[in-house]
Amino acid sequence: MSGAHNLLRNWREGECPYRLRPRQRGRPRKKRANVTEFEKIQKVLWSMNPCTSDHIPAVLKICYGLPVMIRYNDATELCITKGQEGRVVGWDEGEGSHGKPILETLFVELIDPPSKVQIPRLTVNVVPIPKSSNRVECLMPNDSVVRVERTQVNILPNFSMTDYASQGKTRTYNVIDLTHCKNHQSYYTCVSRSASAAGTAILQGFDTEKITKGINGYLRQEFLRPLRNPTIRAFQKWASENNIDYSSKWHKSLQWRKNEKIIQEPEKDGTWNLAYAKTREVIEREKNQLGKRKATGNSGQEVSRRKRQVTTLAPNPLNLPSEGR
Repeated sequence: MSGAHNLLRNWREGECPYRLRPRQRGRPRKKRANVTEFEKIQKVLWSMNPCTSDHIPAVLKICYGLPVMIRYNDATELCITKGQEGRVVGWDEGEGSHGKPILETLFVELIDPPSKVQIPRLTVNVVPIPKSSNRVECLMPNDSVVRVERTQVNILPNFSMTDYASQGKTRTYNVIDLTHCKNHQSYYTCVSRSASAAGTAILQGFDTEKITKGINGYLRQEFLRPLRNPTIRAFQKWASENNIDYSSKWHKSLQWRKNEKIIQEPEKDGTWNLAYAKTREVIEREKNQLGKRKATGNSGQEVSRRKRQVTTLAPNPLNLPSEGR
């Protein structure tokens, strides 16, 4: 195991040309790429970001103490799992077929693993991560796709991460940038990673309207009920339980009159109960059928047609659908 505090090394992966094809529909026949042709684009592959090749880097730049994240579940019993964080403490190197140095094994000290790991002749929580081969599709700058068999250690530098990748983690010191967060859910995910307010640092200003202007229509629909009457009744019940006088704050033309403040219970006549029950029964039956079709892989056109039939029933519960629908 070798390593130095001030040493930065570039490790190029070992690659074998597997298939070269343009982006197109269907499943084309496999063909071997010309070795000479592949050598011409080898330098382009080495210069590309990991996001263009399924997060398996072509060139891995490491140094002693580099924070890294493990990308695959190599050994769950040793806490070598996807998302586990650590720092580089050493490596073993070799020479590839292209004459460039390649990484044989990387030694990583795990940070706060679920349990202590002790491997003979290594310090506590230090684990070896060997290189492995994976077939990946690399998206080239000209939008073509090159499929290669890439041999690399499955780790990535871990200086920062997105809100999606940070879910489930707790940070003692949480430095966040909210500039490019899309909505209030993203704000919540970033800020709630902090163990304390004292350990939270927001780098720059952010758009406060994303957490003050109200929720969008898609989220409001989650609070709706199948019909308008139950929706209004649920709102009035919530307001009365919390002693909220909502009507007095509205515009005069929108304020409810005294006889409108209480929404009457639905009349328990046979027609209404039969129509509503039939509507709910059809909706549940169609949902179950849609789930079965998705599981068996039926066509999307049939699913869309069934969805349209279901949505036409809810606004007009008195129009009883026939059994054939």
